[in-house]
Amino acid sequence: MLKKIINLFILFILFLFAFNYFLYGTLCLCFPYRNYDDAIVLYGAELVSKGKIPYRDFWTIYSPGVFYLLAFNFKLFGVTLGSSRILSAIILTLVTISIYIVIEKLSNPLYALIGFLLSVLYFKKDIAYLRAYQVAFLFCILSSLILWKYLDNEKKRWIFISGVLNGIVFLFRYDFGFYNFIAISICLIIKDEKNFQQIKKNLFLLIIGNLFMILPFIVYLIKNNAFLEMINVFIFSLLVYPKYRNLPYPELNLYNLILYFPIFTFLFTCIKLLLSQKTKKYLLITFYLFLGLGLFIYASVRSDYIHILPSLITAIIISIILIEDIINKSLISLMIRKKIINIAMIIIFLRIFYSFFIQIDFIEERFLQKNNSLKIELPRAKGFYDNSPELARIQLRAIQYIQKNTASEEKIFVGNIRHDKLVNNDILFYFLSERNSATKYYELNPGLTNTYPIQKRIINDLINNNVRYIVLCDFFLNRLNEPNESNKSSGINLLDRFIRNNYKFLKITGNKYIKYIILLKK
Repeated sequence: MLKKIINLFILFILFLFAFNYFLYGTLCLCFPYRNYDDAIVLYGAELVSKGKIPYRDFWTIYSPGVFYLLAFNFKLFGVTLGSSRILSAIILTLVTISIYIVIEKLSNPLYALIGFLLSVLYFKKDIAYLRAYQVAFLFCILSSLILWKYLDNEKKRWIFISGVLNGIVFLFRYDFGFYNFIAISICLIIKDEKNFQQIKKNLFLLIIGNLFMILPFIVYLIKNNAFLEMINVFIFSLLVYPKYRNLPYPELNLYNLILYFPIFTFLFTCIKLLLSQKTKKYLLITFYLFLGLGLFIYASVRSDYIHILPSLITAIIISIILIEDIINKSLISLMIRKKIINIAMIIIFLRIFYSFFIQIDFIEERFLQKNNSLKIELPRAKGFYDNSPELARIQLRAIQYIQKNTASEEKIFVGNIRHDKLVNNDILFYFLSERNSATKYYELNPGLTNTYPIQKRIINDLINNNVRYIVLCDFFLNRLNEPNESNKSSGINLLDRFIRNNYKFLKITGNKYIKYIILLKK
């Protein structure tokens, strides 16, 4: 009993530490570098909170679970940027706590603490805004903890519950749900590799658990005439998206070495497992190996830090467990082992101290000194600031103009200066201006928006909604030529011609990096 109380107290302290660490610095908007994915979730959740149905009423490449989660949060705490950031901090905190629990079960609390600190550190390298993968990854870890319970006592209900949790993963990230399902299935197959009937029963329970969550979701989409649209998005994600959004893996050098850590870890783990006995620990490491490999495949489409991060965290979990095992089996004395662990924790603490008090604190300090140039004066971003105030203020001026000259229920369109060639667009404009999009295709994507059928649909939406104001953004990010199909013009200028012929120039705000051109219907 006393041990349980102590463990709960440790988890509580770790929760407070991680939550405050993730929360600190989240008042920075980081416009325009990090708000594209943030804006997709924010505006999608706002639409869901107003009764809109994903896929049917608005096109999105995201799984819808994150929209409903944030919409529920909006109902409780208001439709603001702050409530989203707090929810993200809570989810990331739960992820790091779950990582601690997993490693602690397979090694000991000291190694678990190292894993916890490393996951906190790497998750914080990106501003803590809400992303669908965060929730999906949390439930991947929770499903592994339930799988561990099955491996421990072989009660069948744990397989079903693990399947239910994986069904939840599917609702937030279809691809994560698939990879996690494969990882669980492989563990169950290896465990009973000589008993085919047992494997069939276990996989059947796992599938039933998944369907327990997935079938109601599919019925909901069918009932609301959104299922076929979801299938179209799924096809787009598999066949079109990789061509237009692919980023090659970074060059192998000292700076990018950490991004190659997962693949080195997975290769070593394969060798280690082939030489090991099939224990419970072996099976759970196998789960994380195949989950990590799946997440590494996911990152192969767009190989930047934020997409490689889930496989990196998975590799950290595996590596710490294996390092503990190697050290314990070595001839190193207990005293030296403790020194190694202590040195590792000191190094990580110093790194966290640097990022917490040096990298972030100077921005917060400027904000707390009431530097008005940093503040974002919008109701939905109240209390927020930006460390690039000039860029944020350009967006702010355009938003304030639209708010002043349109009614709250009036619909607008926020596009780019050209739609035959693009990377992304300013979806955050809709959320911060509190004005809805006139078209369901507000999430502009290369391979979609630069096609004739979609441009025709956008034009019809603009006509049917009698849109008076159009805001065109000229982002320097859209001028970058990524090494994929997005750097080529599709030759489809239907939407651009329509805008030129039916709208007149009204106002421009910006500089050489970002411009907002406001147009009024002729």
